[in-house]
Amino acid sequence: MRLLVSLILFLGLMSEISYAGCADAGSVAFGNPIPTYTSLLTVNKTPTEDEAKAALSSDFGKALGYCRKVLNYYECKANTTNYALLWTSIVGAVAGGVIVPALAASKSVSASAIAAFGGLSGTANALQASLESNGNNPVTAIATRAKITESISKYTEPFMTEKAAANLSGIIIKTYSSCVANDIVTIGTDSN
Repeated sequence: MRLLVSLILFLGLMSEISYAGCADAGSVAFGNPIPTYTSLLTVNKTPTEDEAKAALSSDFGKALGYCRKVLNYYECKANTTNYALLWTSIVGAVAGGVIVPALAASKSVSASAIAAFGGLSGTANALQASLESNGNNPVTAIATRAKITESISKYTEPFMTEKAAANLSGIIIKTYSSCVANDIVTIGTDSN
């Protein structure tokens, strides 16, 4: 029975570890997407083209930094979900495939102990299937990350080649928006 309690505690610990490391990666406050440029306009009502471009370049770097944190969140989620699913399946397999048959072969073990480990095995399998079907799987996280990366890439080249500072702020806002308002990819449906 102590082994059963230990396995249940282990599964609980794995679920806590699973997303704890990802919290910082995705918790980024979204504010003014062009703070340096906005400050420049407040101080200097008519900045030179070079001043405006320098401020907007700084803001684009901040936008990419923000997006990097969003991408890190999905990468972390993919890794931790993968491990959580792996350990859930291992616990279920060991409980149902090793412990239950060993207990059943023993004459001194009660039927309740066999039933408990059989139940743990079934619960682990159901939990694994539920996690996978509700989007908590590494494939969904990586697909969402890839979609955000693709969206960011659409704005990097225009920003680098744009000559007019007036057009750069719109590109920065679109870059931020692609990270803030990203679509969570649902596997099995068209994500376009």
